[in-house]
This record gives sequence, structure tokens and C-alpha cells, in this order.
Amino acid sequence: MLDENPVYLHGLAGLSPAVPAIPAGTPGAAPTADDKTVVLRAILPDGVAPGSGRDSLDLPEKPVRITLEICNFDTVAKTGTVTVAGDGTAEPSDPVTVPAMGRAAVALTVTPKIADGGCRGELVFGGTFNGRPASRLVIPLFLAGRVGDFCRDVPMPAMLEPGSWSHHSSGSMTVAAVPEEKAVKFTVEFPDGVDRWAFPAYKLQLPQESLAGAAGIAFEIRRLTPGRIVFSRVNARWDGRFTGEGFEPPETEWQERRVLFHSGFEPERIKELEIGFNPAEKSFGWMIRNIRVFYTR
Repeated sequence: MLDENPVYLHGLAGLSPAVPAIPAGTPGAAPTADDKTVVLRAILPDGVAPGSGRDSLDLPEKPVRITLEICNFDTVAKTGTVTVAGDGTAEPSDPVTVPAMGRAAVALTVTPKIADGGCRGELVFGGTFNGRPASRLVIPLFLAGRVGDFCRDVPMPAMLEPGSWSHHSSGSMTVAAVPEEKAVKFTVEFPDGVDRWAFPAYKLQLPQESLAGAAGIAFEIRRLTPGRIVFSRVNARWDGRFTGEGFEPPETEWQERRVLFHSGFEPERIKELEIGFNPAEKSFGWMIRNIRVFYTR
């Protein structure tokens, strides 16, 4: 009887297969007409920066001047124009010639055009040089200023109770209430020679705190100690699975952070949330308050 255990057959040496094995293939690049020797790089203007996870761009909903550096890795000069597609518009650039193994730059006035009710999109920069399309540069967009326009916030008061948080860190953590700030305070001391992380976990009170349909989490936060922060993240856990999203490291003054759940989150299945850090210092502390889960209207 065959089951999940291996079975060994003896005395079959010298047999030839009736159907020869299929030869192993050789992986290769898919054919393309794009000119991969022309590469675009965006140079952002002052006041425009990547999002907290450095995986998207938060643009104001008005024209923005973006400079495109064009690099030519071919041994012949290339002449062409740069265009914008996706969720943005701009007039095509004037023709520009890029010397062999050289670079040139053009500036485009780009206006984000994400549909009403949405906050995510992408800018797609491309162009044609010497009659061939250049490799595209795709920049994801996340217009953080729009999030509050189409979401409703639901407070999570139990997350301000110190006893609701597990002391999940590689050091010695304390959690305390700060009534005068309407906040909860976390402090951690790390021993020598450890990877420093502090991600206190809040176990959702299900079913009343189910995150089904949630779009993200918002909170006010400030740090209590100076020093470098390597990572700042909101993590979610459920049924042995784990995912997370970064946010901008806190300052010493109260500031709001709004973290949108990406497609890897399954809000209806989340059982625990972590809000924490990988600090570089041996001592680290922060406070958090006004925690809300937000939903699309």
C-alpha cells in the first residue's frame, strides 16, 4: 500500500525509459523592443520626498517640477523625448540628445491625476530615443492628504491601557499610562550584544474589535529619547502569518502618523497589531495616543 512514506524498488538497473525526459530549459530574457541602454532617473524637487516606507511618493495635488536624468549606456548618441503616463500628465519634453556613455537632463511639469475617491496611483515616465521606446521608470504614488477625505476613524481606547500590550522586545520593556497626556508610554533598555527591536503587541478583543473592512491605522506619537531609528513599523499577525508597513520615525513633538494597509494585509483575519521600532540606541522610549482604525466610507 502506498502512503506518504518512500518506497524503494530494487533490481531495476539497466532499464531504458519509454519516453525520454524533457531536456532542461535555459532561462532567458523575454524579447522586448525597448532600448534598455537608455535609463531614466527622477530627481525630486525640494519639499517632495518618498513616503515613510520609501516605496511611494506623496505629491501635492498641483503641478510639480520634476527633473529626469537620462543616462545613455550605449556607444552611440541617442536623441528623443521624455513623456509621462499613468496617473499624471505633462507636456512631452523638447527633443534632447544624450551623448554616448553620457547623460542629459530634462524638466517636466507633472500634475497628479488620481481618480476621485482614491489615493494610490503611479507615474510612468517613458520616451522614445532613436526611434525605440526607452525603459520605463514607474514611481508609485500615495497621496496621504486624501486619506482623511474618504475614511472614517474608529477610536481604539483599549490600546491606551498598559496591560493590553505584551512586552515584545529584545530588551527589558516597561509600559505605563500617562494620564496627563492621555497616552501610553513605552521604554526599553537593551543589553549589550543583541539585535535591538521593540514591537509591543496588542491582541485584538474579538469579535468586537474585528478589523474587517479596515483601510489602516492612525495614531499620534512622539519619541522620548534621541538617537537613530533604523525601522519604524506597524505589524499585523494572524494564523501564523505576518506582514507590516513602515511609517516615518517620530520626532520629540507630537505628530500624527496614518498607516495604510497594503494588499498583503488581510484585515478581517488580523489578531494582533504591533507598533514599534528597531532603534540604534541602548535606551529608547516613546509615547502614543489617540489610536484609531480607519475605514473607507
